[in-house]
This record gives sequence, C-alpha cells and structure tokens, in this order.
Amino acid sequence: MRNLFYRLILVVAAFAATARAAEVPPEAPFTPAQAAFFKAETRKADDRFVRDVARITGSSEASIRKVMPAEGRISNPAVRVVTTLEHQRGAEFPEAIRAQVDAAEAERRKAVAAAREAARLR
Repeated sequence: MRNLFYRLILVVAAFAATARAAEVPPEAPFTPAQAAFFKAETRKADDRFVRDVARITGSSEASIRKVMPAEGRISNPAVRVVTTLEHQRGAEFPEAIRAQVDAAEAERRKAVAAAREAARLR
C-alpha cells in the first residue's frame, strides 16, 4: 500500500512537471532572413560598445576587439574587457570608468534584446 502511494506521488509530480513545461512554448528558430537581421543588429550593438569603451578607457578599438569574448560565449564583455585592459596597463581603472563601461554593456544588452524581438516580428 505504501509503495503504491509513492508511485502515485511520482506519477502526479511527473505529470505536473510535464504540464508546466508545456505551458511555455519553445521559441521558434529564426528564419534565414531573421537570423541575418539579428546578426547585423548584434554586430552594430557590439561595434557601439567597442567605440564607447575605447572612448571611455582611452584604448584603441583594435585592442578592445581583441579581448572581446567570442560570439556566443556566456561571458560579460564589460568584465572581460576591463580586467584584461587593467592587466595590460598594470593598474586598475577608477570606479567611475568601470561604471561607464558597465553602462555601455547594459546598453549593448538592451540593443541585442531589442534586435532579437525585432527579428521575431519580421
């Protein structure tokens, strides 16, 4: 009797988990045109980020592009860029510069999210 009760609980739990998973439909993959649009817009957002960080830190755009994480990497570009540039120059940036770079990264993320949504609507 006890064993039957545990089995019943497992079945109900599995059903509930499956029902929750079914509530959220998976995102459909981009069409080729949507993917091209998203890639172009993401590249523009990355270019703006690189220009902004170069201006903020006084570094060259080439040096910033060199330390940017590869596309698709789950990494915060602001942290990666700032720590690498600090290591290269042998000194930490002031908090104000770090905050400006973080703000530039937040703008980049907003632009990428907006591009993703715009691509879905195309």
